[in-house]
Amino acid sequence: MKKGGILFLGPSETIGDLDSEFDCFDRHWKIFIKLRNVRLAQSAPTTLRSPLGNTIHSRPSYVSTATRLERTWVIPEAHEDLMQRYVPPSVLVNEHNEVVHTFGDARKILLQPGGRMTLDVTKMVSREMGTALGAGLVQLKSGKGPIVFNDVISETTDGVQSYKVILEKFPKSIDKIYLIIFEKNEAPVRIDTGDHIEIEVDPDDVTAERIRLLERELQYTKNNLQSAVEELETSNEELQSTNEELVASNEELQSTNEELHSVNEELHTVNVEHQRKIDELMQITADMDSLLKNSHVGILFLDTKLRIRRFTPPVQNVFHIIEQDVGRPIQHLAHKLIDVNLLDVINSAVMDNQRIELRAHINGGGAMSDSL
Repeated sequence: MKKGGILFLGPSETIGDLDSEFDCFDRHWKIFIKLRNVRLAQSAPTTLRSPLGNTIHSRPSYVSTATRLERTWVIPEAHEDLMQRYVPPSVLVNEHNEVVHTFGDARKILLQPGGRMTLDVTKMVSREMGTALGAGLVQLKSGKGPIVFNDVISETTDGVQSYKVILEKFPKSIDKIYLIIFEKNEAPVRIDTGDHIEIEVDPDDVTAERIRLLERELQYTKNNLQSAVEELETSNEELQSTNEELVASNEELQSTNEELHSVNEELHTVNVEHQRKIDELMQITADMDSLLKNSHVGILFLDTKLRIRRFTPPVQNVFHIIEQDVGRPIQHLAHKLIDVNLLDVINSAVMDNQRIELRAHINGGGAMSDSL
C-alpha cells in the first residue's frame, strides 16, 4: 500500500502491531491511512508439501534461496537502520503540535516531562527549544515558508547540545502535518560537569556568550509573542464581525417584535369584536328559543337534506319525536296525519320553493292546518 492509501477493515479485524504505520481516520468504521511509503512485513502463505518432498532433501547452498516475499522483510529493517544512523533527528507533528512519528535518534531530544503524559512537542523538549518550536509552528500555521533557527541550545541525554532547527510543512500529506528537523551543530557546547579541571576562562567571553544567549532567547520570545498577537488580532476581528452580526440580528428581532406587538393588538381588537357578535347571536338564539317554547304552535325545522334541526313541544302531538331525534331524517319518524303523504308534500315545497298549506285530520279527532 502506498503512502496516503486508505485501509478498510472488517468489524472483527485490527491492524495489530502496525498501529504506528497508520493514522486512524475513523475508529468506529475502522478506516486507516498509510503514513509512510514503505513495504510492511507480511507473513508468507503456508503451502502444502507432497510426501515426496518430505523425503528428498536438496543439497545445501550458500546462495540465498529466499523467495521474493521473504526478502522484503529485510527492506524495512535496513531502511530503519539507515535512518537511525544517517538521518538527523526529526519528528512529524500534527496541527495540535502532537508528535505523530519520529525519525533518526529523536529520543535523545524528546523527553517526557513529569506529571501528566503529553505528546505536545513543545513540552517534550527543553525550555529554550520549546520556545523556538512554539514560535516556528505558529508562523508555519499562518502560511509562512520554512522556518530556520540557528544555534538553539537543548538538553539531551548526551548533555547540552546546539542544534539548527528547521520547521516546514509536509506537503505530501492530506492532513496538516509539519516536519521538524534537528541538525546538530559541529561545535559542542561546554558546560561545567563538576569535574576538577582547571580551565582558563575569559570573563569578557563569558559575558558576551551570556548576552548572545539572552538575545537569542529574547528573539524567540518576541517571535512567539508576535505570533500570539497576530492570532489575538484575528480572533478579535472575528469576534467583532460576530458582534456586528448579533447587533444586526438583534435589531431585526426588535423590529419583528414590534410588528408582532402591532399584529397582537389588531388580533385583540378583532377578538373583542367577535366576542361581541357571539354575545349578540347567543342573545338572539335565546330569544328565539323562548319565543318558540311559548308560542304553543307546533313547528318542525328541517335542513336541506330533510334532517330534523329543531322542533317545538306542541309538534309532539303529531309526530312521535323526542330530543334524541334531532339530526335524524324526517322519513324515519311516524306521524298521526290521516291521508297525507307528508314526504311528497315536503319535496314538492322544496323543489318549487313555494309555500304550501293544507288542512288534515289526525288520529284521535280534530283537524290541523299545516303550513310548509
